[in-house]
Amino acid sequence: MYFDVVTGNDADLYLGHFDTDIDQFDPANLTYDVPRIYLSGVRGRMKQTTPLEIPVVNTNPDPGVANEVTKYFKLTNREIHLNDIDIAYSNEVSAINTKFKFKDLKIFPATIDLEKSLIAI
Repeated sequence: MYFDVVTGNDADLYLGHFDTDIDQFDPANLTYDVPRIYLSGVRGRMKQTTPLEIPVVNTNPDPGVANEVTKYFKLTNREIHLNDIDIAYSNEVSAINTKFKFKDLKIFPATIDLEKSLIAI
């Protein structure tokens, strides 16, 4: 269970079984190679509401920090197997309400490029 009024996120998640292999784990460079992911018996819901408005304050006077190159999460994966999945998602701000279920789904990603928001299956 996760409930955060500041960000407007409320979530419950139950994970029946999770199995994976990790060939590369490099948090400093945001690079991960997770060749196989198996998820089973997942139940959950996520509800997003209007977050509290908090003013943003820049407390770092170093101008070099503002000009840092953005690092993107680099993930390599060859197989994702989802079995018995039931997830509900709602967003009050955008008026979105959806639910998805998978009995048995196997995904073989060809490309995962999070910088370009591109996932080729």
